Amino acid sequence: MLDYLEDLGVTVIYILPFMESPMGDVGFDVSNPREVRHSLGGMAAFKRFSAAAHKRGIKIKADLVLNHLSEEHEWFQDALAGDIAKLDNFIVTKTAPKYQRRFDEERGYVIDYKEDDGTITSRRLVFPEICESQYRKVTIDDADYYLYHMFYPFQLDVNWKNPNVLYYMLDVVGHWANNGVDIFRFDAIAYFIKEKGHNGENHPKTHDVVKIVNAFVESVAPSSVLLAEACQRPNDILPYFGEERPGSSRTDEVQMAYHFPYMPAVWYALVTGDSSAFWETHNDTPEIPENASWATLLRIHDELSLEMPEAPIRKALYDALSPKGVAFRQGYGIGGRMADFLDNDPRRISQAFAVLLSLPGMPIIYYGDEIGARNNWEYAYASAEVRKKIMDSGDIESLSSFDGRDINRGPIAKEAFYGAKDNNAIYDNIKKLIAARKGSKALTRGECIEARPDDTKAIFSYVRTFEEESVFVVHNLSDETVTTKVSLPQEYIHEGPFYDIATDEEVAIAAENGIVEVTLGPYSSIWTNASNLH
Repeated sequence: MLDYLEDLGVTVIYILPFMESPMGDVGFDVSNPREVRHSLGGMAAFKRFSAAAHKRGIKIKADLVLNHLSEEHEWFQDALAGDIAKLDNFIVTKTAPKYQRRFDEERGYVIDYKEDDGTITSRRLVFPEICESQYRKVTIDDADYYLYHMFYPFQLDVNWKNPNVLYYMLDVVGHWANNGVDIFRFDAIAYFIKEKGHNGENHPKTHDVVKIVNAFVESVAPSSVLLAEACQRPNDILPYFGEERPGSSRTDEVQMAYHFPYMPAVWYALVTGDSSAFWETHNDTPEIPENASWATLLRIHDELSLEMPEAPIRKALYDALSPKGVAFRQGYGIGGRMADFLDNDPRRISQAFAVLLSLPGMPIIYYGDEIGARNNWEYAYASAEVRKKIMDSGDIESLSSFDGRDINRGPIAKEAFYGAKDNNAIYDNIKKLIAARKGSKALTRGECIEARPDDTKAIFSYVRTFEEESVFVVHNLSDETVTTKVSLPQEYIHEGPFYDIATDEEVAIAAENGIVEVTLGPYSSIWTNASNLH
Protein backbone atom coordinates (compact mmCIF):
# COMPACT_ATOMS: atom_id res chain seq x y z
CA MET A 1 0.00 0.00 0.00
CA LEU A 2 2.93 2.39 0.39
CA ASP A 3 3.21 2.97 -3.34
CA TYR A 4 -0.53 3.78 -3.45
CA LEU A 5 -0.18 6.29 -0.62
CA GLU A 6 2.91 7.82 -2.16
CA ASP A 7 1.08 8.22 -5.47
CA LEU A 8 -1.81 9.96 -3.71
CA GLY A 9 0.64 12.41 -2.12
CA VAL A 10 0.42 11.28 1.51
CA THR A 11 3.27 12.48 3.74
CA VAL A 12 2.18 10.93 7.06
CA ILE A 13 0.44 7.61 7.77
CA TYR A 14 -1.68 7.52 10.91
CA ILE A 15 -1.92 3.88 11.93
CA LEU A 16 -5.01 3.05 13.95
CA PRO A 17 -4.18 1.16 17.18
CA PHE A 18 -1.96 -1.81 16.43
CA MET A 19 -0.73 -2.85 19.87
CA GLU A 20 -1.77 -6.06 21.63
CA SER A 21 -5.50 -5.86 22.35
CA PRO A 22 -8.60 -8.05 22.71
CA MET A 23 -10.17 -5.58 20.23
CA GLY A 24 -13.16 -4.56 22.29
CA ASP A 25 -12.67 -0.97 21.11
CA VAL A 26 -10.84 -1.38 17.78
CA GLY A 27 -7.52 -1.61 19.62
CA PHE A 28 -7.88 1.30 22.04
CA ASP A 29 -8.20 -1.31 24.80
CA VAL A 30 -4.48 -2.02 24.94
CA SER A 31 -3.32 -5.12 26.83
CA ASN A 32 0.39 -4.80 26.05
CA PRO A 33 1.50 -1.37 24.80
CA ARG A 34 4.99 -2.57 23.84
CA GLU A 35 3.89 -5.28 21.41
CA VAL A 36 2.20 -5.39 18.00
CA ARG A 37 -0.84 -7.65 17.61
CA HIS A 38 0.15 -11.06 16.29
CA SER A 39 -2.60 -10.84 13.68
CA LEU A 40 -0.68 -7.90 12.16
CA GLY A 41 2.62 -9.74 12.06
CA GLY A 42 4.10 -8.73 15.39
CA MET A 43 7.01 -6.41 16.05
CA ALA A 44 9.11 -7.69 13.14
CA ALA A 45 6.41 -6.68 10.65
CA PHE A 46 6.15 -3.22 12.18
CA LYS A 47 9.89 -2.66 11.89
CA ARG A 48 9.83 -3.63 8.21
CA PHE A 49 6.88 -1.32 7.61
CA SER A 50 8.55 1.56 9.46
CA ALA A 51 11.77 1.21 7.47
CA ALA A 52 9.90 1.04 4.15
CA ALA A 53 7.74 4.08 4.92
CA HIS A 54 10.69 6.20 6.01
CA LYS A 55 12.62 5.18 2.91
CA ARG A 56 9.85 6.82 0.87
CA GLY A 57 9.91 9.93 3.04
CA ILE A 58 6.60 9.06 4.73
CA LYS A 59 6.35 9.69 8.46
CA ILE A 60 4.45 7.47 10.90
CA LYS A 61 1.86 8.66 13.36
CA ALA A 62 0.57 6.33 16.07
CA ASP A 63 -1.73 6.39 19.07
CA LEU A 64 -0.36 6.82 22.54
CA VAL A 65 -3.17 5.49 24.73
CA LEU A 66 -2.21 6.86 28.13
CA ASN A 67 -5.62 7.31 29.77
CA HIS A 68 -6.57 3.66 30.18
CA LEU A 69 -5.55 0.03 29.71
CA SER A 70 -7.42 -3.13 28.82
CA GLU A 71 -8.70 -5.39 31.56
CA GLU A 72 -6.38 -8.01 30.05
CA HIS A 73 -3.31 -5.95 30.96
CA GLU A 74 -1.05 -7.73 33.42
CA TRP A 75 -1.71 -5.19 36.18
CA PHE A 76 -5.41 -5.95 36.33
CA GLN A 77 -4.93 -9.67 35.82
CA ASP A 78 -2.42 -9.76 38.70
CA ALA A 79 -4.93 -7.90 40.88
CA LEU A 80 -7.66 -10.42 40.05
CA ALA A 81 -5.22 -13.16 41.05
CA GLY A 82 -4.82 -11.57 44.49
CA ASP A 83 -2.07 -8.97 44.08
CA ILE A 84 -4.32 -6.16 45.33
CA ALA A 85 -1.46 -3.63 45.30
CA LYS A 86 -1.69 -3.62 41.49
CA LEU A 87 -5.06 -1.88 41.79
CA ASP A 88 -3.13 1.24 42.82
CA ASN A 89 -2.21 1.57 39.14
CA PHE A 90 -5.86 2.33 38.42
CA ILE A 91 -8.45 4.77 39.74
CA VAL A 92 -10.30 2.70 42.31
CA THR A 93 -12.45 3.06 45.41
CA LYS A 94 -13.83 0.54 47.91
CA THR A 95 -16.97 2.60 48.44
CA ALA A 96 -19.92 1.99 46.16
CA PRO A 97 -20.50 5.25 44.26
CA LYS A 98 -23.73 7.11 44.90
CA TYR A 99 -24.87 8.89 41.79
CA GLN A 100 -27.69 10.37 39.78
CA ARG A 101 -27.86 10.29 36.00
CA ARG A 102 -29.34 13.30 34.24
CA PHE A 103 -29.51 14.99 30.85
CA ASP A 104 -27.92 18.39 30.23
CA GLU A 105 -28.77 20.23 27.01
CA GLU A 106 -25.19 21.43 26.50
CA ARG A 107 -23.16 18.49 27.85
CA GLY A 108 -25.41 15.53 27.07
CA TYR A 109 -25.79 12.83 29.73
CA VAL A 110 -24.11 13.68 33.02
CA ILE A 111 -23.45 11.66 36.17
CA ASP A 112 -23.58 13.50 39.51
CA TYR A 113 -21.54 11.56 42.07
CA LYS A 114 -22.14 12.30 45.74
CA GLU A 115 -18.80 12.03 47.55
CA ASP A 116 -18.41 10.97 51.19
CA ASP A 117 -18.01 14.59 52.31
CA GLY A 118 -21.10 15.71 50.40
CA THR A 119 -19.20 17.13 47.43
CA ILE A 120 -20.94 16.63 44.09
CA THR A 121 -18.67 15.54 41.24
CA SER A 122 -20.39 16.00 37.86
CA ARG A 123 -18.95 14.27 34.81
CA ARG A 124 -20.08 13.72 31.25
CA LEU A 125 -21.04 10.16 30.39
CA VAL A 126 -19.27 9.46 27.11
CA PHE A 127 -21.18 6.26 26.25
CA PRO A 128 -24.69 6.77 27.63
CA GLU A 129 -26.18 4.03 25.45
CA ILE A 130 -23.66 1.50 26.75
CA CYS A 131 -22.76 2.41 30.34
CA GLU A 132 -25.01 3.25 33.27
CA SER A 133 -22.18 5.05 35.08
CA GLN A 134 -18.38 5.32 35.01
CA TYR A 135 -17.64 2.70 37.66
CA ARG A 136 -17.26 -1.04 37.30
CA LYS A 137 -17.63 -3.32 40.29
CA VAL A 138 -15.04 -6.07 40.75
CA THR A 139 -14.95 -8.59 43.58
CA ILE A 140 -11.54 -9.95 44.64
CA ASP A 141 -11.18 -12.29 47.63
CA ASP A 142 -14.72 -11.43 48.77
CA ALA A 143 -13.97 -7.68 48.77
CA ASP A 144 -15.67 -5.25 46.38
CA TYR A 145 -13.75 -2.64 44.41
CA TYR A 146 -15.08 -0.02 42.02
CA LEU A 147 -12.82 0.89 39.12
CA TYR A 148 -13.29 4.07 37.09
CA HIS A 149 -13.60 3.99 33.32
CA MET A 150 -14.17 7.05 31.14
CA PHE A 151 -15.02 4.83 28.19
CA TYR A 152 -15.85 1.11 28.10
CA PRO A 153 -15.94 -0.86 31.38
CA PHE A 154 -13.11 -3.06 30.07
CA GLN A 155 -10.91 0.05 29.59
CA LEU A 156 -9.72 0.90 33.08
CA ASP A 157 -8.42 4.42 33.68
CA VAL A 158 -4.88 4.52 35.04
CA ASN A 159 -3.81 6.45 38.12
CA TRP A 160 -1.32 9.10 37.05
CA LYS A 161 -0.63 9.96 40.68
CA ASN A 162 1.17 6.64 41.03
CA PRO A 163 4.83 7.05 39.93
CA ASN A 164 4.81 3.47 38.64
CA VAL A 165 2.28 4.52 36.00
CA LEU A 166 4.43 7.47 34.92
CA TYR A 167 7.61 5.40 34.59
CA TYR A 168 5.77 2.63 32.76
CA MET A 169 4.21 5.01 30.23
CA LEU A 170 7.49 6.84 29.60
CA ASP A 171 9.09 3.50 28.84
CA VAL A 172 6.32 2.83 26.31
CA VAL A 173 6.88 6.21 24.65
CA GLY A 174 10.61 5.63 24.42
CA HIS A 175 10.07 2.17 22.98
CA TRP A 176 8.00 3.41 20.05
CA ALA A 177 10.10 6.52 19.45
CA ASN A 178 13.05 4.18 19.01
CA ASN A 179 11.08 2.02 16.60
CA GLY A 180 10.09 4.64 14.07
CA VAL A 181 7.04 6.53 15.35
CA ASP A 182 7.40 10.20 14.38
CA ILE A 183 4.12 11.65 15.67
CA PHE A 184 2.36 10.51 18.84
CA ARG A 185 -1.38 11.09 19.04
CA PHE A 186 -2.29 11.59 22.70
CA ASP A 187 -5.57 9.72 22.84
CA ALA A 188 -8.15 11.16 25.28
CA ILE A 189 -5.63 13.70 26.59
CA ALA A 190 -8.30 15.81 28.31
CA TYR A 191 -9.17 13.03 30.78
CA PHE A 192 -5.81 12.08 32.30
CA ILE A 193 -6.37 13.51 35.79
CA LYS A 194 -9.59 13.08 37.78
CA GLU A 195 -10.10 14.55 41.22
CA LYS A 196 -13.08 14.82 43.52
CA GLY A 197 -15.22 17.82 42.73
CA HIS A 198 -13.72 18.26 39.25
CA ASN A 199 -15.49 17.38 36.00
CA GLY A 200 -12.58 15.19 34.91
CA GLU A 201 -11.76 17.21 31.79
CA ASN A 202 -8.79 19.54 31.25
CA HIS A 203 -7.61 19.34 34.86
CA PRO A 204 -4.63 21.67 35.44
CA LYS A 205 -2.54 18.72 36.63
CA THR A 206 -3.04 17.02 33.26
CA HIS A 207 -0.68 19.65 31.84
CA ASP A 208 1.98 18.55 34.32
CA VAL A 209 1.76 15.04 32.87
CA VAL A 210 1.95 16.31 29.29
CA LYS A 211 4.97 18.49 30.08
CA ILE A 212 6.80 15.54 31.61
CA VAL A 213 6.10 13.36 28.57
CA ASN A 214 7.15 16.14 26.20
CA ALA A 215 10.39 16.72 28.10
CA PHE A 216 11.12 13.00 27.93
CA VAL A 217 10.40 12.85 24.19
CA GLU A 218 12.56 15.92 23.59
CA SER A 219 15.47 14.17 25.30
CA VAL A 220 15.18 10.77 23.59
CA ALA A 221 13.63 11.67 20.21
CA PRO A 222 13.73 15.44 19.72
CA SER A 223 12.28 15.33 16.21
CA SER A 224 9.14 13.49 17.36
CA VAL A 225 5.90 15.47 17.56
CA LEU A 226 3.07 15.21 20.09
CA LEU A 227 -0.53 15.72 18.97
CA ALA A 228 -3.49 16.29 21.29
CA GLU A 229 -6.74 14.44 20.67
CA ALA A 230 -9.16 16.48 22.75
CA CYS A 231 -12.74 16.93 21.62
CA GLN A 232 -12.95 20.36 23.22
CA ARG A 233 -13.47 23.97 22.21
CA PRO A 234 -10.40 25.79 20.85
CA ASN A 235 -9.91 27.95 23.95
CA ASP A 236 -9.86 24.78 26.08
CA ILE A 237 -7.38 23.14 23.72
CA LEU A 238 -5.04 26.15 23.57
CA PRO A 239 -3.32 25.41 26.94
CA TYR A 240 -2.23 21.99 25.64
CA PHE A 241 0.16 23.66 23.22
CA GLY A 242 2.05 25.00 26.23
CA GLU A 243 4.59 27.75 25.70
CA GLU A 244 7.40 28.45 23.30
CA ARG A 245 10.85 28.41 24.87
CA PRO A 246 14.01 30.27 23.88
CA GLY A 247 16.43 27.93 22.15
CA SER A 248 13.86 25.22 21.51
CA SER A 249 12.02 24.47 18.28
CA ARG A 250 9.08 22.92 20.12
CA THR A 251 6.49 24.04 22.65
CA ASP A 252 6.68 22.53 26.12
CA GLU A 253 3.49 20.45 25.77
CA VAL A 254 2.06 19.29 22.41
CA GLN A 255 3.00 20.68 19.02
CA MET A 256 -0.24 19.78 17.21
CA ALA A 257 -3.91 19.41 18.14
CA TYR A 258 -7.08 18.37 16.37
CA HIS A 259 -9.42 21.25 15.64
CA PHE A 260 -12.63 19.35 16.37
CA PRO A 261 -15.03 22.34 16.16
CA TYR A 262 -14.16 22.83 12.49
CA MET A 263 -15.63 19.39 11.73
CA PRO A 264 -19.32 20.05 12.51
CA ALA A 265 -19.00 23.64 11.30
CA VAL A 266 -17.85 22.50 7.86
CA TRP A 267 -20.45 19.74 7.77
CA TYR A 268 -23.15 22.29 8.53
CA ALA A 269 -21.98 24.26 5.49
CA LEU A 270 -21.93 21.15 3.30
CA VAL A 271 -25.41 20.11 4.42
CA THR A 272 -27.18 23.48 4.47
CA GLY A 273 -25.06 25.71 2.22
CA ASP A 274 -24.69 28.13 5.14
CA SER A 275 -21.04 28.86 6.07
CA SER A 276 -21.83 31.24 8.94
CA ALA A 277 -21.18 28.57 11.58
CA PHE A 278 -17.73 28.01 10.13
CA TRP A 279 -16.85 31.68 10.30
CA GLU A 280 -18.07 31.91 13.89
CA THR A 281 -15.86 28.94 14.79
CA HIS A 282 -12.91 30.27 12.80
CA ASN A 283 -13.15 33.72 14.38
CA ASP A 284 -13.35 32.17 17.85
CA THR A 285 -10.16 30.17 17.26
CA PRO A 286 -7.28 31.67 19.26
CA GLU A 287 -3.79 32.17 17.91
CA ILE A 288 -1.43 29.33 18.69
CA PRO A 289 2.36 29.33 19.08
CA GLU A 290 4.35 29.93 15.91
CA ASN A 291 5.90 26.46 16.01
CA ALA A 292 2.59 24.64 16.54
CA SER A 293 -0.22 23.62 14.21
CA TRP A 294 -3.85 22.58 14.11
CA ALA A 295 -4.83 19.32 12.45
CA THR A 296 -8.11 19.49 10.54
CA LEU A 297 -10.47 16.68 9.64
CA LEU A 298 -13.93 15.87 8.32
CA ARG A 299 -14.09 12.19 9.26
CA ILE A 300 -12.06 9.86 11.43
CA HIS A 301 -12.56 6.48 13.09
CA ASP A 302 -14.77 8.14 15.72
CA GLU A 303 -18.16 9.77 15.34
CA LEU A 304 -18.95 13.08 13.72
CA SER A 305 -19.07 14.86 17.07
CA LEU A 306 -22.00 17.18 17.76
CA GLU A 307 -20.89 18.15 21.27
CA MET A 308 -19.82 21.70 20.53
CA PRO A 309 -22.31 23.26 18.08
CA GLU A 310 -25.25 25.25 19.35
CA ALA A 311 -28.50 23.28 19.68
CA PRO A 312 -30.06 24.39 16.33
CA ILE A 313 -26.93 23.40 14.39
CA ARG A 314 -26.66 20.13 16.30
CA LYS A 315 -30.27 19.30 15.48
CA ALA A 316 -29.91 20.25 11.81
CA LEU A 317 -26.89 17.97 11.40
CA TYR A 318 -28.46 15.15 13.38
CA ASP A 319 -31.70 15.29 11.40
CA ALA A 320 -29.88 15.42 8.05
CA LEU A 321 -27.13 12.85 8.64
CA SER A 322 -28.24 10.30 11.23
CA PRO A 323 -30.60 8.57 8.72
CA LYS A 324 -27.55 8.09 6.49
CA GLY A 325 -25.46 6.62 9.32
CA VAL A 326 -26.31 5.78 12.90
CA ALA A 327 -26.93 7.86 16.01
CA PHE A 328 -24.14 7.80 18.59
CA ARG A 329 -24.11 9.19 22.13
CA GLN A 330 -27.87 9.70 21.94
CA GLY A 331 -27.91 12.72 19.69
CA TYR A 332 -24.43 14.11 20.37
CA GLY A 333 -22.68 12.25 17.58
CA ILE A 334 -23.26 10.35 14.33
CA GLY A 335 -21.39 7.33 13.01
CA GLY A 336 -20.98 6.99 9.28
CA ARG A 337 -18.79 7.36 6.23
CA MET A 338 -18.35 10.58 4.28
CA ALA A 339 -19.71 9.00 1.07
CA ASP A 340 -22.95 7.99 2.77
CA PHE A 341 -23.37 11.41 4.38
CA LEU A 342 -22.98 13.01 0.93
CA ASP A 343 -25.33 10.61 -0.89
CA ASN A 344 -22.41 8.88 -2.62
CA ASP A 345 -22.19 11.85 -4.99
CA PRO A 346 -18.62 12.15 -6.35
CA ARG A 347 -19.10 15.89 -6.87
CA ARG A 348 -20.03 16.49 -3.24
CA ILE A 349 -17.29 14.21 -1.90
CA SER A 350 -14.66 15.92 -4.05
CA GLN A 351 -15.93 19.29 -2.90
CA ALA A 352 -15.72 18.27 0.76
CA PHE A 353 -12.03 17.60 0.18
CA ALA A 354 -11.65 20.88 -1.72
CA VAL A 355 -12.87 22.57 1.46
CA LEU A 356 -10.76 20.50 3.86
CA LEU A 357 -7.55 20.83 1.88
CA SER A 358 -7.89 24.60 1.52
CA LEU A 359 -8.45 25.39 5.20
CA PRO A 360 -5.73 26.28 7.73
CA GLY A 361 -4.03 23.41 9.52
CA MET A 362 -2.70 20.01 8.52
CA PRO A 363 -5.52 18.05 6.80
CA ILE A 364 -6.22 14.45 7.75
CA ILE A 365 -7.85 12.10 5.23
CA TYR A 366 -9.60 9.10 6.74
CA TYR A 367 -8.69 5.94 4.85
CA GLY A 368 -11.23 4.95 2.20
CA ASP A 369 -12.90 8.36 2.02
CA GLU A 370 -10.65 9.22 -0.91
CA ILE A 371 -12.25 6.40 -2.94
CA GLY A 372 -15.82 6.83 -1.68
CA ALA A 373 -15.89 3.89 0.79
CA ARG A 374 -19.34 3.17 2.24
CA ASN A 375 -20.73 2.30 5.66
CA ASN A 376 -19.70 -1.18 6.82
CA TRP A 377 -22.60 -2.61 8.81
CA GLU A 378 -21.24 -6.14 8.65
CA TYR A 379 -18.09 -5.06 10.48
CA ALA A 380 -20.14 -3.14 13.04
CA TYR A 381 -22.26 -6.15 13.94
CA ALA A 382 -19.20 -8.41 14.10
CA SER A 383 -17.46 -5.93 16.41
CA ALA A 384 -20.53 -5.81 18.64
CA GLU A 385 -20.34 -9.59 19.03
CA VAL A 386 -16.66 -9.41 20.01
CA ARG A 387 -17.47 -6.67 22.52
CA LYS A 388 -20.37 -8.64 23.96
CA LYS A 389 -18.17 -11.70 24.53
CA ILE A 390 -15.58 -9.55 26.32
CA MET A 391 -18.17 -8.02 28.61
CA ASP A 392 -19.93 -11.32 29.25
CA SER A 393 -16.66 -13.06 30.11
CA GLY A 394 -15.82 -10.30 32.61
CA ASP A 395 -19.32 -10.29 34.09
CA ILE A 396 -19.62 -6.65 33.05
CA GLU A 397 -23.03 -5.03 33.15
CA SER A 398 -23.80 -2.93 30.08
CA LEU A 399 -26.80 -1.47 28.32
CA SER A 400 -25.60 -2.49 24.84
CA SER A 401 -22.56 -3.77 22.96
CA PHE A 402 -23.26 -2.00 19.66
CA ASP A 403 -21.03 0.98 18.85
CA GLY A 404 -22.33 3.22 16.06
CA ARG A 405 -18.81 4.34 15.16
CA ASP A 406 -18.00 0.86 13.89
CA ILE A 407 -19.91 1.37 10.64
CA ASN A 408 -17.15 3.76 9.50
CA ARG A 409 -14.39 1.33 10.46
CA GLY A 410 -13.18 -2.05 9.30
CA PRO A 411 -11.01 -3.44 6.50
CA ILE A 412 -11.16 -2.36 2.88
CA ALA A 413 -9.75 -4.66 0.19
CA LYS A 414 -6.42 -3.56 -1.24
CA GLU A 415 -7.84 -4.01 -4.73
CA ALA A 416 -10.40 -1.26 -4.05
CA PHE A 417 -7.62 1.25 -3.44
CA TYR A 418 -5.47 0.28 -6.42
CA GLY A 419 -8.51 0.11 -8.68
CA ALA A 420 -9.33 3.70 -7.77
CA LYS A 421 -6.01 4.93 -9.17
CA ASP A 422 -7.22 4.24 -12.71
CA ASN A 423 -10.97 4.70 -12.49
CA ASN A 424 -12.20 6.90 -9.66
CA ALA A 425 -13.04 10.58 -10.09
CA ILE A 426 -12.85 11.23 -6.35
CA TYR A 427 -9.32 9.82 -6.08
CA ASP A 428 -8.20 11.75 -9.15
CA ASN A 429 -9.58 15.03 -7.83
CA ILE A 430 -8.07 14.57 -4.37
CA LYS A 431 -4.67 13.71 -5.81
CA LYS A 432 -4.71 16.97 -7.79
CA LEU A 433 -5.84 18.96 -4.76
CA ILE A 434 -3.07 17.51 -2.58
CA ALA A 435 -0.44 18.34 -5.20
CA ALA A 436 -1.76 21.90 -5.54
CA ARG A 437 -1.80 22.37 -1.78
CA LYS A 438 1.80 21.18 -1.47
CA GLY A 439 2.85 23.70 -4.08
CA SER A 440 1.28 26.66 -2.32
CA LYS A 441 2.64 28.27 0.83
CA ALA A 442 -0.55 30.30 1.03
CA LEU A 443 -2.55 27.07 1.41
CA THR A 444 -0.13 25.31 3.74
CA ARG A 445 0.89 28.22 5.94
CA GLY A 446 -1.24 31.22 5.08
CA GLU A 447 -3.84 33.27 6.84
CA CYS A 448 -7.52 32.58 6.06
CA ILE A 449 -9.62 35.68 5.37
CA GLU A 450 -13.34 35.60 4.69
CA ALA A 451 -14.32 36.84 1.22
CA ARG A 452 -17.92 37.94 1.46
CA PRO A 453 -20.23 36.96 -1.42
CA ASP A 454 -23.34 38.86 -2.40
CA ASP A 455 -26.68 37.45 -1.31
CA THR A 456 -26.20 34.37 -3.49
CA LYS A 457 -26.98 31.35 -1.35
CA ALA A 458 -24.60 28.49 -0.68
CA ILE A 459 -21.38 30.32 -1.59
CA PHE A 460 -18.44 29.64 0.74
CA SER A 461 -15.43 31.81 -0.17
CA TYR A 462 -12.16 33.00 1.34
CA VAL A 463 -8.61 34.07 0.58
CA ARG A 464 -5.53 32.23 1.83
CA THR A 465 -2.50 34.51 1.89
CA PHE A 466 1.15 34.15 2.86
CA GLU A 467 3.75 36.82 2.16
CA GLU A 468 3.36 37.71 -1.55
CA GLU A 469 1.16 34.75 -2.49
CA SER A 470 -2.65 34.72 -2.30
CA VAL A 471 -5.15 32.05 -3.30
CA PHE A 472 -8.83 32.79 -3.79
CA VAL A 473 -11.05 29.82 -2.88
CA VAL A 474 -14.74 29.67 -3.71
CA HIS A 475 -17.21 26.80 -3.33
CA ASN A 476 -20.73 26.47 -4.69
CA LEU A 477 -22.41 24.25 -2.10
CA SER A 478 -25.68 24.00 -4.02
CA ASP A 479 -27.02 21.68 -6.70
CA GLU A 480 -27.53 24.55 -9.15
CA THR A 481 -25.23 26.60 -11.37
CA VAL A 482 -24.81 30.02 -9.82
CA THR A 483 -23.13 33.30 -10.66
CA THR A 484 -21.97 35.33 -7.69
CA LYS A 485 -20.01 38.44 -6.90
CA VAL A 486 -17.49 38.22 -4.09
CA SER A 487 -15.79 41.14 -2.34
CA LEU A 488 -12.08 40.69 -1.72
CA PRO A 489 -9.56 43.02 -0.14
CA GLN A 490 -8.17 45.18 -2.96
CA GLU A 491 -4.59 44.12 -2.33
CA TYR A 492 -5.44 40.49 -3.03
CA ILE A 493 -6.84 40.93 -6.50
CA HIS A 494 -5.52 41.32 -10.03
CA GLU A 495 -7.04 41.56 -13.48
CA GLY A 496 -6.22 38.03 -14.58
CA PRO A 497 -5.87 35.68 -16.19
CA PHE A 498 -7.05 33.31 -13.45
CA TYR A 499 -6.12 29.64 -13.34
CA ASP A 500 -7.39 26.83 -11.18
CA ILE A 501 -4.17 25.78 -9.47
CA ALA A 502 -5.38 22.17 -9.06
CA THR A 503 -6.13 21.60 -12.75
CA ASP A 504 -3.99 24.38 -14.29
CA GLU A 505 -6.99 25.30 -16.44
CA GLU A 506 -8.00 28.90 -17.00
CA VAL A 507 -11.26 29.85 -15.28
CA ALA A 508 -13.69 32.55 -16.35
CA ILE A 509 -13.55 35.18 -13.65
CA ALA A 510 -14.20 38.87 -14.03
CA ALA A 511 -12.47 41.15 -11.51
CA GLU A 512 -12.90 44.87 -11.02
CA ASN A 513 -12.31 47.14 -8.05
CA GLY A 514 -11.95 44.29 -5.62
CA ILE A 515 -15.16 42.55 -6.78
CA VAL A 516 -14.86 39.10 -8.36
CA GLU A 517 -17.69 37.75 -10.49
CA VAL A 518 -17.57 34.01 -10.98
CA THR A 519 -19.90 31.32 -12.26
CA LEU A 520 -19.72 27.88 -10.68
CA GLY A 521 -21.46 24.64 -11.58
CA PRO A 522 -23.32 22.51 -9.02
CA TYR A 523 -21.10 21.38 -6.13
CA SER A 524 -17.99 22.83 -7.72
CA SER A 525 -14.97 24.60 -6.24
CA ILE A 526 -12.21 26.82 -7.60
CA TRP A 527 -8.77 27.49 -6.16
CA THR A 528 -7.17 30.30 -8.12
CA ASN A 529 -4.15 32.51 -7.80
CA ALA A 530 -5.12 36.00 -6.74
CA SER A 531 -1.59 37.37 -6.70
CA ASN A 532 -0.67 37.14 -10.38
CA LEU A 533 2.04 34.56 -9.73
CA HIS A 534 0.97 32.10 -12.44
